[in-house]
Amino acid sequence: MVIVLAVEIPLPGATSILDITPQNVTCHDVINYFAYCQEFVDGNEDDPTLMCCDNLHIMNEKVGQEERGARRYCYCIEVFCDTFSQPHPPYLASRIEDLDKKCHIHRSFPISEHMDCTKYVIS
Repeated sequence: MVIVLAVEIPLPGATSILDITPQNVTCHDVINYFAYCQEFVDGNEDDPTLMCCDNLHIMNEKVGQEERGARRYCYCIEVFCDTFSQPHPPYLASRIEDLDKKCHIHRSFPISEHMDCTKYVIS
């Protein structure tokens, strides 16, 4: 009988699978939730839809259930902006802030098209 033992030894400078990067992130859940907020943060709608607010609450609950969840959500929203949506106007900072007020939520993840997600820390 032969027993093979495989051991993973990280190379110097290699990233851990736990390090969330745009190259290794899975985003289908975040994209499906956030899609309902797109028109509001673009400035095309006066108020967020009920589905947008409901989904923000779901996302807020789920983000804390995973290690580096806020970083993954940050990357996924950027991926959504760059890849999955039609060309759109830039997100309005005032609309992002309004989401918290209008949806009665204190988000635990950032919403931005262009930010350094590696530096985001939950406050």
